[in-house]
Amino acid sequence: MYKKVLIILIIAGMITGAVIGYQRYQVETGNRSVELILDLKQWQKLKLPPGVDLAALLEKYESQGVTSLAIIEQDLGDLEASGKVKLVTDLELRLLKETVGNNFQQMTSIFCRTPQLKQKIEERLSSYLGDNKVVTADRKLLAAEADQQQLVDFPIGFTAEQLDLARRSGLKVVPRFGNQAVDDSKAIKDRFSELNTLPQAALSQVIFSGTEVLGYPDYLSATAALIEEYDLQLGIIEPFIAEQTGVNRLANNLGPNNIRVHSADQQEFNLLPVEKLVDRYLRAVRERNVRGVYLKPILESKDGRSAVELTNQLVADLTAGLQAEGYSLAPAEPISDFSSSLLFLFIINLAAVAALFYLVEYLFISEFPLVVAGRYKLILFLISALVSLVLISQDYIFLTRELTALLVAIIFPTLAVVSTLFPYIFSNQEIENRIKALFNIFVRVSLITLSGGVLLVGALGSWHYMVKLRQFRGVKLSFIGPILLVIAYYLHYRFWLNREDYSFQALIDKANSLLNKNLKLKDLFLLIFLAVVGIIYIGRTGNQPLIPVPELELIIRDWLEQLLSVRPRFKSFLIGHPLLVMATWLIITGNRDWSIPVLLGGLVGQITVMNTFSHIHTPLWTSGVRVGLGLMLGFVIGILLVKLGRGLLIWKQKLRKELD
Repeated sequence: MYKKVLIILIIAGMITGAVIGYQRYQVETGNRSVELILDLKQWQKLKLPPGVDLAALLEKYESQGVTSLAIIEQDLGDLEASGKVKLVTDLELRLLKETVGNNFQQMTSIFCRTPQLKQKIEERLSSYLGDNKVVTADRKLLAAEADQQQLVDFPIGFTAEQLDLARRSGLKVVPRFGNQAVDDSKAIKDRFSELNTLPQAALSQVIFSGTEVLGYPDYLSATAALIEEYDLQLGIIEPFIAEQTGVNRLANNLGPNNIRVHSADQQEFNLLPVEKLVDRYLRAVRERNVRGVYLKPILESKDGRSAVELTNQLVADLTAGLQAEGYSLAPAEPISDFSSSLLFLFIINLAAVAALFYLVEYLFISEFPLVVAGRYKLILFLISALVSLVLISQDYIFLTRELTALLVAIIFPTLAVVSTLFPYIFSNQEIENRIKALFNIFVRVSLITLSGGVLLVGALGSWHYMVKLRQFRGVKLSFIGPILLVIAYYLHYRFWLNREDYSFQALIDKANSLLNKNLKLKDLFLLIFLAVVGIIYIGRTGNQPLIPVPELELIIRDWLEQLLSVRPRFKSFLIGHPLLVMATWLIITGNRDWSIPVLLGGLVGQITVMNTFSHIHTPLWTSGVRVGLGLMLGFVIGILLVKLGRGLLIWKQKLRKELD
């Protein structure tokens, strides 16, 4: 009865997780608009052929589906480089001092091309330095009491040329503000006020430049209020491209009103072939819920083609590729305010706790001396449920979600292997139809793991994980935990079957015997091999892997992606699932000693299934296809591996007979 109750709770959690997953799927399929954003600053560096105007080129891109134009604030260094201002020479500085006097200890003088630009710079500098630190010399010349290097990076704002070009192109504007010279909320408001020259409908989203968002650390609330006032979305550049301090805090203030943006360095645009750039952006949209595509031009000619020709091909191929995959080229829309209810979260938590107690039943079997009485099991379960309820009621929602997800990620791969394969390992059961048994075991193990995947999706059912403001924690622990637990279960069963050896002192004696064992050369090589495998296994896991992906693997990944659209993960279809098939075959054919190390390798495939579903920023459909392809390909490769092993065994037996 006790186990039945646990199973009922697990099933209830699975149904709840499936409902949450379906809600998330509807949110994802309803968000198909992709915004193509051109970086104006880089596009102005593109060498256009004679007679071609940048405004006309932008209009052409707009007709192809390009949506927006990103304009970045100009600083004095930019204006000087473009010839719009000039730092005054020593001779001019002496003339200026005769005009304004020697009141300043350290003076930087600026000559402006137009009186309008001079007035704008003067207003900005006066606001930042104070009116008494800025002096006008004439219509185009001013002086400021500040170090020249300090002023080079001082933001002046958008130029009339930038805004005019945006209007003429018909593209929406994506303003880009830096976080320089912000010492109060008024400075932030002044920066946004330049957008007043544009109609509200001409604005799209805001993407901050530099390593900090505007207003960090003390004035983020002012920035959030202005983003809402101007009806903008917040563009969040993927952190592995450009990590911006404060962006998550700002996004949390704004709610789901944000867009995931993918970009690349200018050097990558210049070096990579157009096809690879297009594939990279399509992958970001397809697999990571990116809805803002930030493009730069190709500035260097190659393969006999000009930079303009290559850039035009990049834009044309990318727009065509996005439309072919069913995306609409339009201003990006933020995802809806999707979050599973607290009741649903509590049901998922109960299911996770029930799975934990069910797993414990496979260790603390009824004959075990430390068996827990039924009433104590109930008390422990109720305490666990109460802890979950307290965490939720005290608003530790994200902590609860992530602890539950980690618990599920560790439990279900372990439960799948222990409950399905261990009865065969520790029994002398004869199996008649081995192929059928092999298939049934593989399917059962995978279904148990997939049920955990459903629970994990339910536990992390919130828009915060979909846009990766928060993410699944404890990735490395989720990869190591099931392996350690399966080893512990195996040792438990093996010792328990020989009860005379099952004592604490016996375990100590066996451990001492193992530690005092003389190592042979083959044992040393085996240990080194296992250590290398372990380092690679751990180093390649996590949100920030320590070991980079080899070039050959990248080539194979690209090939698989072109062949299958959604690429299954190497650890699943090429390693984990085939080894699980091989381990199962060894177990059901009686080769149990070799089966355990192979089974641990097979467990990696089930762990990878759970890890795939923990990537909530990846669309659910994509994760499902990836897991399904991995299981099917892995099973086929596993069968081929079994046939190869059987063939080698038969050949070895024949060879031995001939030698005898």
